[in-house]
Amino acid sequence: MPPSDRTGADARHAARSAIWQTLTLIGQGLLPLQRMLVSRLFGPALYGTYRVAADFVELLSRTGMVATDKGVLRFLAMDRVANDQEAAAQTAGSTLRLASRAGILLSLAVAIAAPLLASVWRIPALESMFRVMAPAVLAGDLVVVLVAATLAAKITRVNLLVRGIGEPALLVAATLIAVAVGPSAVSLAFAYLGSYLLLLAVAVTAVSAIYGGRWLLAATRKPPRAGFGAYVAPLAAAELANALLGRAHIFLLGGLAGPKAVALFAAAEELGRPAAAVRYVFDPIAAVAIAECFRLADRERLQYNVRLITRWVASAAAPIAATLIVLRGELLSLYGPTFGPASSAMVLMVGTHLSNSVLGIGAGILPVVGRPGRFLVSNLIAAGLNVGLCLLLIPRLGLDGAAIASLAATLTLLLMLVAQTYLIEKVHAFEPTLLKPFAAAAVAAVGEMAVRSIPLATAPRVAAVIATGLIVYTAVLFVLRPGEEERRLILRVLTTLRLRRRGGEGEGSP
Repeated sequence: MPPSDRTGADARHAARSAIWQTLTLIGQGLLPLQRMLVSRLFGPALYGTYRVAADFVELLSRTGMVATDKGVLRFLAMDRVANDQEAAAQTAGSTLRLASRAGILLSLAVAIAAPLLASVWRIPALESMFRVMAPAVLAGDLVVVLVAATLAAKITRVNLLVRGIGEPALLVAATLIAVAVGPSAVSLAFAYLGSYLLLLAVAVTAVSAIYGGRWLLAATRKPPRAGFGAYVAPLAAAELANALLGRAHIFLLGGLAGPKAVALFAAAEELGRPAAAVRYVFDPIAAVAIAECFRLADRERLQYNVRLITRWVASAAAPIAATLIVLRGELLSLYGPTFGPASSAMVLMVGTHLSNSVLGIGAGILPVVGRPGRFLVSNLIAAGLNVGLCLLLIPRLGLDGAAIASLAATLTLLLMLVAQTYLIEKVHAFEPTLLKPFAAAAVAAVGEMAVRSIPLATAPRVAAVIATGLIVYTAVLFVLRPGEEERRLILRVLTTLRLRRRGGEGEGSP
């Protein structure tokens, strides 16, 4: 059945936005490069210390957002559909006030508590790192919130500029400057802080160019948006629990096994992220589409969007996950020659990120449709399970124990949310077509392993594996026939390329 005008427009917007978000994802691929540089240039022990500090600051930064990034996506999208400019200004003002106040308080708290935190982890270098990096809590949370405001308006280029280009480029450049100044915990901390202060300046400039600086300042003086605080409060607690779910392994490994164990696990977790990064390309697209469907009470359109976006996420994430697992040895060696023991942990972390990617769109419906309380409870249960499993398994299995805890807790959370969404909203992402990317990825992985066994130098072998995986996956997926929207999108792209080629030939002809 051909899609309706609204669902067809949704598919076209998702495709356009996905292109911008994919470019952002490619830029974000430089973030692991920055961490590889830290590991190589500062040593595994200092890299592990840096990851504890950076992950803790990012946890507080995410907490400081008070879920306003989710709130602004939902409320601004509904305000735009209703053409309510006054409500939109109130939403923007509520968002900026909450995020700024929480960020300032948390920045002060981490600076004051730096000696205590260093003693808890038994890592002395953390004290100076936390004191220097504390203002990055505020800067980081405002960057994400400002970018979310542009995504709510269906403008994705700012995300590319700030998160896709600015963030990785600034971190890499600052890391190289820190090495030139002198590789130490303090120089690394200043590099991190400087990067996010400059990134905040870029974000403020870009957002002001879209909304207008005067409009944003006026919005901060508007009264609070009705229902905004009640919506984000339980979501903020859920976000904190979810952040702990994703970072408990780093923190507990730091206390139980030391910085070098953190370095190994952090590399395995970092290298698995591309399997989940695909979902983050589509998260804001899905949030806006779901909010619009909810506002218009269009359940059929909601079901269509959830299945479409989930299928697209799976189509991109499955082959990435397969390639990461096949090339895990080569990828881990990029962090240094001592990272081989993280191989099995990396397989588990790829599985964790792939699960998060494929199930995450459907699992994120509840808070957008106004049920953040259930989202909170589910996250609290999963976070508690994660911490308990970490305490049980890390002393026995080390890195693998942390990875098993992550996979088990993540699956528990996602399945709880998916089940509740179906029981309450009668919406789910599952359809037979969703199995096709996984079947194609499995066949591609077999081909990649065969090519990897060929005795070649590392660089050409890796290139051959990736090329084989791409070719085999694409061929098998076409044999299995992708979804109607995917076929339509591919035909549109091919037609555009053909017309441009003909136009180029025409311009060059006499």
